[in-house]
Amino acid sequence: MKVKVTLLFTQYDRQLCMTDFSHINIFFTDSFKFPSCYLGSKHPEEALEKIYAENFLTDQSWFCPQLSGFRKTDLDEHEIVYSSSRPIIPNLNKTGQFKNMIDITSQEIEIEPYYEQLLRLHNFIII
Repeated sequence: MKVKVTLLFTQYDRQLCMTDFSHINIFFTDSFKFPSCYLGSKHPEEALEKIYAENFLTDQSWFCPQLSGFRKTDLDEHEIVYSSSRPIIPNLNKTGQFKNMIDITSQEIEIEPYYEQLLRLHNFIII
């Protein structure tokens, strides 16, 4: 059985109203996916460390991830999803990019309904 660890990471702009579509920025890899890796013989915390090291320039303790979901994705695969949200910090990411809801809509970036539901649970507006 394979276990995939995925991180839903968002940044928010405290100076904007929560209903402003630019208030929340969602992190995507360069291929417009959420960062993830497979556990193998690692613990979930080690998988998250790998995701942080590959994608971000800040200390992992800053993220404070919360377990947001667990699902069976295939016959022999499961997925653990963590979420984290922090205020905007410029130049945080090594790779990938942050997109606000206007960018996501205009560039037709698809967010899988499962991930969309998890983002909505944390009071993020998804259009």
